[in-house]
Amino acid sequence: MRTAFACSVVILAATVAVTQPLEIPGPPPSTNGNLIPWSPQWTAASGEYRYQLVVPSSLLGSRSMVIDEVAFRTSTPALSTFTSPMFEIRMSHTTQVPPSPTFALNLPNPRVAYPAGPITYVRTAGQWSPIRLPIPFVYDGSSSLTVEIRYANGTSTDPTGSRDVDTNQASFNYYRVMAWGRGAYNAAAAMHAAAIDFRGIYMRLDGVRSLGLLGSGTGKIGSTIALALRASNDVGFGYQVVSSLGTGPTPIGGRSIALTVDPLFVASVQGVFPTVFVNYVGTITAPGRASAGIVLPPFPALVGIQLHSAFVTFGAGGIRSVSNTWSFGIQA
Repeated sequence: MRTAFACSVVILAATVAVTQPLEIPGPPPSTNGNLIPWSPQWTAASGEYRYQLVVPSSLLGSRSMVIDEVAFRTSTPALSTFTSPMFEIRMSHTTQVPPSPTFALNLPNPRVAYPAGPITYVRTAGQWSPIRLPIPFVYDGSSSLTVEIRYANGTSTDPTGSRDVDTNQASFNYYRVMAWGRGAYNAAAAMHAAAIDFRGIYMRLDGVRSLGLLGSGTGKIGSTIALALRASNDVGFGYQVVSSLGTGPTPIGGRSIALTVDPLFVASVQGVFPTVFVNYVGTITAPGRASAGIVLPPFPALVGIQLHSAFVTFGAGGIRSVSNTWSFGIQA
């Protein structure tokens, strides 16, 4: 009984506030432009790049957030479109500040935020040009952060002049690490020493506002965890909370959910242990909210298990929205 139950319990316990966009390193002091990394003429015939922005914790505002969008401030031309059939964004907490020329050291625990695949990125001068992240990244509020962009066969409608506002001020301690040309997508290291410097492009991080899974509770065995679902664009539609022992990602409804299809995933969808997984299925009510819960039995064998959970909303046309994934360890 305990073994079966241990394989089927999920806990989600966190406190998350709605966040405002965070500009890094701050309001641009100028319109200095940089062609890197979006202009493919810097990538030789392959149109290939690997680019890391390493952001020290001092520029991140000491606040946790679920990052579901990154944006870059384009300076010229008036309008351009970047496309790539193989584009990916990964993120990781890091202690490697200043960064290393070895990419893996700056990305010690990589989490895929934009799964490898095609992108069409429209950029407008003088504005923040956003990229939505299918798999939000949970920033812990205290670590430094690496954001990695890499692509192959990139093209642009303006390959000689697409620029982003950057900084060349060492006082920010805001770094970029890069490699370009054939093989850069999987390059192990920056191309040369000058590939690490302070001219990282200005970046804006945006947090969950209209869609998110929030929770509260101690996470201790014998206690109850309260889950709050937020989906302001899905009032009146059904939801399903899903749990697993891994973070996937798994394709779902043409997108991805950061969960692994395992026995726990199946059990949570099928409604196994309804007295533990409470209200895992329901309807999003006005103003875009729903509640669920997890009742943790007092079994010491559960202590230390790391588990993950997310939810989807759905209607007659199938999956509508996919939430962020949260992870937690059960406590004694």
